[in-house]
Amino acid sequence: MSTTNTRDVTFENAREAMTVAQFYGKYHESLPRIIVVTQGYCGDIGLETFSIGQVLRIHTYSSQKRVVANIQKGVSTLDGRDISIPLGYNIKFHVKGQKKGKDQSLEEIIDKNPLPVTVIPSALGTLHFGDKDRAVGEQCELKLIKTYEDRYLLGNAVSDGMLYAHVTAVPVYLPDLKLSLAIGVKEFTKEQWIGCQNNMAELVKGNVKFQKDFGNPNIAVYSTAKPAKTESDYEFTYRVPVEYYNLEDILQHRDNRQSKPIYTTLTEQTYAFIPADYESLNVPKRIMQADKKQDKHEEDDSSSASGQSFGSDGGGPTRPSVDVSKLSVNELAYWMKELKLEKYISPFTEQMMDGVLLQECNKNDLVSSFSMSAFEAVKLMKFAKSGHVPR
Repeated sequence: MSTTNTRDVTFENAREAMTVAQFYGKYHESLPRIIVVTQGYCGDIGLETFSIGQVLRIHTYSSQKRVVANIQKGVSTLDGRDISIPLGYNIKFHVKGQKKGKDQSLEEIIDKNPLPVTVIPSALGTLHFGDKDRAVGEQCELKLIKTYEDRYLLGNAVSDGMLYAHVTAVPVYLPDLKLSLAIGVKEFTKEQWIGCQNNMAELVKGNVKFQKDFGNPNIAVYSTAKPAKTESDYEFTYRVPVEYYNLEDILQHRDNRQSKPIYTTLTEQTYAFIPADYESLNVPKRIMQADKKQDKHEEDDSSSASGQSFGSDGGGPTRPSVDVSKLSVNELAYWMKELKLEKYISPFTEQMMDGVLLQECNKNDLVSSFSMSAFEAVKLMKFAKSGHVPR
C-alpha cells in the first residue's frame, strides 16, 4: 500500500497499477471509483496531460461512435493514412459508383451500405491551382472500413480536500497513463472513509452532469506505423491518434491541427467533501459544502478557489507554512524542489520569478506561460496563497 497526498487529505492507494484500458475493462460496470495517477502522461499532441499523484473520482464513462476510414486520394501528404471520424460529423458524402443523388450523412451511408465502401465528400470549397479553381471535396475519396467506439472515463478532480465541479475526461486509449484505486484516507477510520465517498456522491449528484456520448468532435489521424497487439478486438478503441484536424482543413490541405483540450481542466468551482470537524464523517451522508453554492456548470477561471477544507484547526496534523512574499528567486527554487516542480526552476529563474511575482500570477498564467498541467498549477497556486507544502 502507498499514499498520495492532496493538500489536506492523504489518500491511500492499492499497489496494483493499471492502464486506463485495464481499469475500464475491470471497473466500468461498478463505478464510481476514486483513483490515483501513479504514472503520469503528457500527450504527444498536447491534448491529454495527467500528473502523477493526481486524484480523480471516476463517476461514469462515455462512448462515442466513430468510423475508421482510409484516405484513398486527394489529400496530399495524408493519402494512404487511416483516420477516424465521428458518425455525427457535420458533412455530407455520396457513395462512389452509385448514381449521384442527395448527399447523405455518414450515419445514413453506413446504415444503407455494407462496409467497406468508398465515399466522396460534398464540395466544401475551392483551392486555386495555377489559373483554375477546383472543388476540393470532389477530388477526395475516403474508404470507410469499420465502425468502433471511442471511450472516456468521466469524473471530477480531487485536490486540497475539495471536489472540482467540472468534468475531466480520461481517454481509454492512453497507453502509458497508470492508475491505482484509492482504498482509504490516512488517519481516517473505515467509516470516515465511507463518509467521504458518500459526501462526494451527494455533491456530484446535485451539481454535476455527465454527457454519456462525449467524445472528440474532430478527425483523428493515425500513425503510418503498424499498431502493436491490443487488448481488445476493437483495435481503434485503444489506438492513440497522432493528430486531430477539422475535416475542412484536411480537404483543403491546411495544417490547422487541433490543440484545444478535449477534457475539462481544473476550474475554481469546488465543493468540500470533508467537514472541518472531520469526526462527523462517522455519520454517513452528511454533506459539508463550500461556502456558497455557485451556479451549476458555470466556469470562472479568474476567481479564487472557494469553500472550506479540512485543516489543522479541525484536529489534523500541523502543515508547514512559508511566507511566500519574502522569497527570493533562489529561495523559491528551493521550494519548487519541495513541491516536486523542479522541472520549472530553469524557466522561473530566467524570468526572475520571486515570491512577490508568483503571488501576482494565476493558474491560467502558469499553464499558458510555463506549460504546466492544471494540477501542477493548482498545487503551486495553493503554495503561493498559503505557503502550504504537501507532506
